[in-house]
Amino acid sequence: MNWLGRLSVCLVLSAAALSLYAGPFQPAKRSAPAEIRCLAGIKKINVRVGSVPADLKQFMDDNLLDALTRSRLTSAGFEVVDDAEAPELVFNFKTLTDPAWPDLMGVVLLLDVEQKVEVLRLGEKMRLPTTTVVSRALANRETIRDVIAQRALNATSQFINLCKQLE
Repeated sequence: MNWLGRLSVCLVLSAAALSLYAGPFQPAKRSAPAEIRCLAGIKKINVRVGSVPADLKQFMDDNLLDALTRSRLTSAGFEVVDDAEAPELVFNFKTLTDPAWPDLMGVVLLLDVEQKVEVLRLGEKMRLPTTTVVSRALANRETIRDVIAQRALNATSQFINLCKQLE
């Protein structure tokens, strides 16, 4: 074997040894975004209905929404409380209507997780939305009450899943 052959064998063996020593390539672990990380450790939560447009109020059943949400949260291990110190789930609604389609209504649900945070720049503690789950639907006015309940449950489940990701 000439010197070029020996050099090639040596380079191949060296590369093989280095690859065994280095191990498999694994990308660096990425942390969740801040709006997700801030949900870590939430065990107690308040629930309330926030803003509801006038054209949607007639279809709203706050008691049903509250009962469904509480049930979903407690079955997932959260304690629903009435405590000003606990984070709060706030259901805010927006509607979209078009006079050309009077029987249809677009509904956007913004489920905000409000928490006490400190704004360092101001040196103040405030209650602010730290995470928002968005759910939207287009429904006719006959089914809008059921659609609202389903969207609220969907948004609540998304919140629960985000929290569970951090356990």
